Amino acid sequence: MLMTSANLFLVVTLLGSPVSGAIQEPAKPAAPAAAAVSIPDTPTGKGLKEFVASFNAGGDKRSAWIEERTTMAKDNAAGILKQDAQVLSEYGEMTIVRVVSSSATNIVAILRHAKNGAHGHLTLEVDAAAPYKITNMQLRGATPEEIKGL
Repeated sequence: MLMTSANLFLVVTLLGSPVSGAIQEPAKPAAPAAAAVSIPDTPTGKGLKEFVASFNAGGDKRSAWIEERTTMAKDNAAGILKQDAQVLSEYGEMTIVRVVSSSATNIVAILRHAKNGAHGHLTLEVDAAAPYKITNMQLRGATPEEIKGL
């Protein structure tokens, strides 16, 4: 299954987005170190870790990951890479907060952006056969209930 713009989308929340103006807010203290998150040792778990690592690396590493590890068509990749670069610049690197669910072909996780603490809800679908390419990925803003794990 090839990814198309119809089944691949990225929704970003603007939680904590600073308002520009003459007065700047004081710097916020760094968040405490997060506890280690248990990620399944499966193709879906590997896909999740690769997604986050390549997003955080950006540039050529993200481009290579999309080309090598997903079924995304090249004409869709350019737009996604541009969007990823903008999100990385504005919101910062992602960390995995929690794996919500995982199966042989699907994994759902809650992610957190470093710069403003915005949370995302990521769903990855993975081909059931080797080389276990990502066939669909959806990232959107997480609801307060999803963030809290309710």
